[in-house]
Amino acid sequence: MRKPKTQIRVLFYLLFCLAIALPMQAATITFVLDCDNLTAGGTVTGDETGQAEPTFDPAPITNVVLPSGGSGDIQYLWVKTTDTPNVGQAEWQPISGSNSPTYDPPPITQTTHYMRCARRSGCVDYIAESNFVTKAVNTCDDVTNGGLIASNQEGDAPYDAATLVNLVSPSGGSGALEYLWFMSTVGPPFIQDSPDWQPIPDNDFPFYDPGILTDTTYFIRCVRREGCEEFNTESNIITIIVNPNDEPGDCDDVTDGGMVGFNQENCGGFDPALIMNVVTPSGGSGALEYLWYVSTVGPPFIPESPDWQPVPDSDSESLDPPFIEQTT
Repeated sequence: MRKPKTQIRVLFYLLFCLAIALPMQAATITFVLDCDNLTAGGTVTGDETGQAEPTFDPAPITNVVLPSGGSGDIQYLWVKTTDTPNVGQAEWQPISGSNSPTYDPPPITQTTHYMRCARRSGCVDYIAESNFVTKAVNTCDDVTNGGLIASNQEGDAPYDAATLVNLVSPSGGSGALEYLWFMSTVGPPFIQDSPDWQPIPDNDFPFYDPGILTDTTYFIRCVRREGCEEFNTESNIITIIVNPNDEPGDCDDVTDGGMVGFNQENCGGFDPALIMNVVTPSGGSGALEYLWYVSTVGPPFIPESPDWQPVPDSDSESLDPPFIEQTT
């Protein structure tokens, strides 16, 4: 709506010098200046939320669309409120030194709303208003105890792990609880930023179902209160041990152990000749791996018997026995 013309009345004195002495005459002249004010306030942007630690320093509020309408230079005045801005009773406070289309708010400790007002040069009222921008401040009364989860498990791969349940709920602070679970195949210690620990998406629950696992895996539950930024409080770590599956069919093993030679004999201690491969083991598929055993007792061969001892570093089809002093 257009404002009435601004009237500036200037009182001055006019001295008439006539041939004859006349008294001083006062005259009042009225100058009328036009106010061609703005018709649209434009738009600004900069809504954001931050944590007060102990204060929150908001980012600048930037211009999107400049005010328009009317003529003359544009003058700005920013206002702010901590009241609800879309309620008529909100008290807006002018911000001194804010004659700019943008505004960088100072650090704040509570949610504050900002609006840009504008007028044309020569006008009295800032009638053009932008949208308001909200700089929200979260207050964080966080958890102090992460609680406990259960339980450790063990099984053969592929292992369908049981659900990890809440044993003791997190405590301390106030507000709704928010959860974030992490998993690792490396294990402790838990370091949230470590590449060894990966966050599990879409798991904002006090419990978690790991599903089917093929490797030993570790889990931990982190928690925060609503309004807090970081998941700084943790539960205990759960370990689910997954053993390799040695079921038949996974191993295509040897069916014939082959032959080695030859028997030897000597009177007294001696250094035996090389025991050689005569017939290579056969059957199955995959690379062959060897383990030799030695005994001074003799047959029968029972791998678990203390009479038969494995020979270290003997992964070869032949064996060179060391010097012996008894039948071996």
